[in-house]
Amino acid sequence: MKTFSKIKIAAISLVLLAFNANVQAVTFDLAKDFFSANKVGSPWMLGYYDAKGIFIRFEQFDGNNRWLGGNADIWLHTGSKADFGIVPGHISLHADTGTPVARFVVPYTAIFNIKVDIGGPTDLMIKGSGNKNTNLAGLKVNGVLKPQTSFNNNKKIWILNNMQLNQGQVIDAYVGQDYISGNTDTMFKVTSPDPIPIPAPINGRFL
Repeated sequence: MKTFSKIKIAAISLVLLAFNANVQAVTFDLAKDFFSANKVGSPWMLGYYDAKGIFIRFEQFDGNNRWLGGNADIWLHTGSKADFGIVPGHISLHADTGTPVARFVVPYTAIFNIKVDIGGPTDLMIKGSGNKNTNLAGLKVNGVLKPQTSFNNNKKIWILNNMQLNQGQVIDAYVGQDYISGNTDTMFKVTSPDPIPIPAPINGRFL
């Protein structure tokens, strides 16, 4: 195969830019995508870390709004009032005596923006305990722990913009175990400003 000339590459780039101007960004939102998680074709995998820190996907779904296993669970609050510290429409990472993990598997190579909020007020509850394990929340990108952008009012926020990620790489949001049966309010969104996959070079050249 022959490599494209610089002129051809430039022309293709202009076409992609023109097309991109009419294409909206793609947003993957765990709360909105919750019921497709752990299914074929979904970038979301819900599970837990075992004692060795290995991710294990949940196999049990309660038929309603909760995935569970490994002494942990992840559920979507479908009610109308804050409960267990969880705001309606938000996700709970329920550590219990396990370590729940919400994993995003990058579906294609592109530039992504990541926004994760974990935690909140401890008084947003009708019953049970909530948001008491916020200090044990973390975010890993390809196994690398990322420092939070802010930690105020018992909420950790991560904002990671313009990250080039390759297909198959993973982003893990989790809450560590502390033997406290506490739910932790979570929002997890990944946005691709440019939804057109970046072509992967072969031997340093685009073929």
